[in-house]
Amino acid sequence: VQLTDIDIGPSSNMVQLNGNYIQMRALLPNLRALYGKAENADVTFSFSGRKDDEMTLEELVENRLVPAMDQAFKSSVWNGYHITDEAIAKIVDDVFLNHASNMIPYGAVVYGLFLNYPASGIFGWHVSDLKSSNAVIENVHVHDLYH
Repeated sequence: VQLTDIDIGPSSNMVQLNGNYIQMRALLPNLRALYGKAENADVTFSFSGRKDDEMTLEELVENRLVPAMDQAFKSSVWNGYHITDEAIAKIVDDVFLNHASNMIPYGAVVYGLFLNYPASGIFGWHVSDLKSSNAVIENVHVHDLYH
């Protein structure tokens, strides 16, 4: 890898969605691959305290997670957009909206230059011992990343 004459920054200081949103968007292909396997297709589960609400992973992802994330995205980028489904609006507010008073990103959602990991970092976990090699970095300016 050769990185030359690159300007990284600034990051946004008006971030409407939190790290949960981007991490779940990033995990969607993996979740879909998991429920797409024949041995997982009919497996059902429920969450603690909701034993009567059984579902498959596909139902969780496509009927609950994706609609909530889609509404979160629309509400964050479409000026004046209002979520009409109260249950989804509560999920969006509780799980995906950035409630920080300064509206800057938090957690593992700001990267300047990321070389040593094959995917995004998750909440500061360092679960990989992979190392980059033969990287050439020349005239790279990283600045104004708000976190």
